[in-house]
Amino acid sequence: LTVHDLLFNSMPEFIDSIICRIYFELIHNRSASQAAKIITVSDFTRKELMRFHPDAAHKSYTIHNGISEAFTNMTDETAIKEFREKTGVFTPYFLAVGSLKRHKNFATLLKSFALLKTQATNSVKLVIIAKRDLRNPDDSIAGLVQKLNLSADVTFTDDLTETLLAAAYSGAEAFISTSLYEGFGLPIVEAMASRTPLILSDIDVFHEITRGSALYIDPYSAASVTNAMIKVLNDTNSYRNIVATAYEHSFEYSWKITALKTMAIYREAAGS
Repeated sequence: LTVHDLLFNSMPEFIDSIICRIYFELIHNRSASQAAKIITVSDFTRKELMRFHPDAAHKSYTIHNGISEAFTNMTDETAIKEFREKTGVFTPYFLAVGSLKRHKNFATLLKSFALLKTQATNSVKLVIIAKRDLRNPDDSIAGLVQKLNLSADVTFTDDLTETLLAAAYSGAEAFISTSLYEGFGLPIVEAMASRTPLILSDIDVFHEITRGSALYIDPYSAASVTNAMIKVLNDTNSYRNIVATAYEHSFEYSWKITALKTMAIYREAAGS
């Protein structure tokens, strides 16, 4: 059994359907009790697992996710140009990547960006790469963009090849995540590999992944996020060492390593 997160246990208020909550709990409880071995994608998720399933401690192991090598040292100017033409963004931009589910906390990000626009140059944009969950569409995000008068400054897209996604990271002033809860955070590692500065929620799993190589913000405070964006815009050079350290850490997140460790656990489970 592989466990990616325990949002439904830890923050059930973000699971909109009571039926889904019950389903997740029943299926997960049964799976956790019957599994010979349990893989979690982070130490944080393993701690969450032990909090809700203490009997699983002896059979649980952390194996981090990996990323594609396409995100390392993206220097394809053609791809970068294609990304800008596709999105219509030819000025400096901040980047956010992920679904629009409520726990991702895009509302705070948008409010912080609106605040930034009152304090910084009007040329900076926000690019959000997010696939909408058709089962739980969050039209409130689009409505908030209009309410905050950000329609000309916020670009949504989701139809990107891996090469164009890598180009999006490499061209960004910073990658931002204001998420309230994650089990891991693949976009963060992709940004690390792309040498992109990180502005991240001050939550345990993000510290685990980056080992301190980020600007951490209060995800409940728009002002906190805005201040971090201003710091990056005003003094990018100050974060070169942090970016370089994050880049070095990104090599630890390889799908090859993940596969080898996972196969070893599977072999143990098969022999138990």
